[in-house]
Amino acid sequence: MFTPINDSFCVLPVFYRPTTVMLVDDDPDFLKQLSNQLSDQLPVITFTDPDKAIQYFENHNVGLFEKWLRRTSKDMATFIQDSRQEIYNPNRFKEIIVSVLDYDMPGKKSGFDVMNTMGEAIFGEMSFHSYILLTGKRFSEFDEKLAAMTVGKNFVSKWDPNRVNQLLDCIAEKSARAFQWISYPVARELSREPTEKTNFLFDGHVLPILNKLIQEHHICELYLFDKQGSYILLDEHANLSWFFVRSDLGMVNSIELAKQYHAPSWVIDAIQSKEKLLSLYEKEDFDRLTTIDWANYLLPATVFKGDPRYMKAFNLEPHSDYYYAFTHEFAEHGIDQKRIVSYRRYLDTMD
Repeated sequence: MFTPINDSFCVLPVFYRPTTVMLVDDDPDFLKQLSNQLSDQLPVITFTDPDKAIQYFENHNVGLFEKWLRRTSKDMATFIQDSRQEIYNPNRFKEIIVSVLDYDMPGKKSGFDVMNTMGEAIFGEMSFHSYILLTGKRFSEFDEKLAAMTVGKNFVSKWDPNRVNQLLDCIAEKSARAFQWISYPVARELSREPTEKTNFLFDGHVLPILNKLIQEHHICELYLFDKQGSYILLDEHANLSWFFVRSDLGMVNSIELAKQYHAPSWVIDAIQSKEKLLSLYEKEDFDRLTTIDWANYLLPATVFKGDPRYMKAFNLEPHSDYYYAFTHEFAEHGIDQKRIVSYRRYLDTMD
């Protein structure tokens, strides 16, 4: 689902979900075939007219940056609650961050023209919106233009029998890159909060652990769940699970919160021993409960060592240890699962 771009830049996404892919090709038969091949795994929207594709993109696609980067101006507690509420957004899969464009559309705009008109792939500048060009032929002019664009070598031959797998791999990689970059400001702000110092989101050392859980449990969405970098996870049917993580400072904070809410001594001892972590962390979660059955919120903690290489790349102080737990059970989580439009249900409505 998610892999780092390289060892020197690793930011875990503060949220991740499938998005819609826009396909533009003037050949309606080819477009229909390609759409059918992709639509079982991805929501797609198709256009044979590049001008209509541009108009749709400009009128309907609210960029990820507009929705998420500006939220960093809020206090982090509000941001966390916004993140949790995003699972109720029925339009969350409609965002377009990858477009697949036919290069040669006689009598119409070319794939390069569409890219430039959208204003997202300006020469020499980084783009958060990614493009993949489809081409049935290669010639020097195409190669020269492609080399000059920020999309680099993102093209797929229309006649390659493996084109669908190539497209899926490329779309996945481009999506991961976008969510990494979008997540950077929030992750950076969390790392600077003196009461949290959440450096976990910059530690690529945890990626194999997180990716394994994602693959084993068929996770397709994740959203930041607390200020320590924990996630709420959803599979394609919107079944819920949680990946809780605590730094050493987070464990200390948990002890103080437990004391504040009058936890018995055996709860304090379990956290202090670092054999257990407390899944309750945000004030909203504590305040929602009239009584707290503490045993329901103590989870066996697995320890892993942070990797200073990643911390050094971002000038962060490495935490020597982190503690994590994965669970399908988070008692009285306050989430109304009936309100969630699952990814599978959304795909089914696209048929």
